[in-house]
Amino acid sequence: MMSLDIPASCKQWQGLMDGSGDAKHRAIVANLRNDECLDKTVVVEFFRRLGAMPERKTPEEAYSQSYEVIRADPANFTCTGLEVEPEPSLGTLFRLESVTSLLRRLPEECKKRGIKKDHLLHRIPIEDLAVLTDEYAGPVSLGNGLGLVWVSDAATVAPIEADVRALADRLGLQLDGEPGSVILCVYNRKEVATQPHVPRAFDAIDQENWSPNNDCLARTGRTRPLTRPAEEGLPEAVHRGCVVTPHRWESAAL
Repeated sequence: MMSLDIPASCKQWQGLMDGSGDAKHRAIVANLRNDECLDKTVVVEFFRRLGAMPERKTPEEAYSQSYEVIRADPANFTCTGLEVEPEPSLGTLFRLESVTSLLRRLPEECKKRGIKKDHLLHRIPIEDLAVLTDEYAGPVSLGNGLGLVWVSDAATVAPIEADVRALADRLGLQLDGEPGSVILCVYNRKEVATQPHVPRAFDAIDQENWSPNNDCLARTGRTRPLTRPAEEGLPEAVHRGCVVTPHRWESAAL
C-alpha cells in the first residue's frame, strides 16, 4: 500500500473525508491511499492545490474541493495510467448508459422534442424513446463532468448482456431509479481521438464503487461488482470525452 503523505494544510480535509457519514467521501481518501500506481508528483501537486483552498467546514465542502481540483485541470490529473493495448481487450468499447443521460448525449435531439430536464425522460413515451435510441444513427456526445468516458470491452460483455441487471452489477453500476430501460452503447476504439488508459484514483474522484488495479504494468483496469465476487469484474478503461457514432445505440429493458 502506498504511503499517502498528506501535508499539514490538508489534514483537516482528511479528517472531514474520513469521518464523513457518506461512503463516497470516505472512498476518495481510501482510493488515493490504496492506489499504489499513482505518480507521486501528481499526488503532491493535488495536495498543493487542495491546501491552497479556503478551509472547508463540512465533508461535502471537502469533497467538492477535491473534485474541483481535478475538474479544473483534467489534463494534469486524469488519464495518467498506462495506455490500454487494443488487443486482445478493448478493441471495441462498451458503455451502459442511463436513459436520463440522453439530455447530455443527444442535446439537439432532446431539444427538438421539448425535453429540457432529466426528469422528463422518466415519462418519455416508448415510441419517442425508440426515436432517440434504436432508430437513431447519428453522433453521440460522451463524457462526464470531468470530461471522461468509462468503458468496458464489448466482446467480453456480449455473451452476458441479455441479463442487463447482472451486467450492471458486474460493471459496478447502480440502476436504482432507472425508468424501466437503459441504453447499450458500442463503438469502435478507432473513433476515439485519445488513447484509453487504465483508470487511476484521480479519474475516479467521483466514483464511490471503484478500486485500483495495483499491478502497475497491467494494461487494463477491472470493474468492481456491486454484489458479485471480485473475479467477476469486467475489463475497464477510461478515455477523454468525445463525439462518436456508435454502431450500437439501443434500449434494453430491465
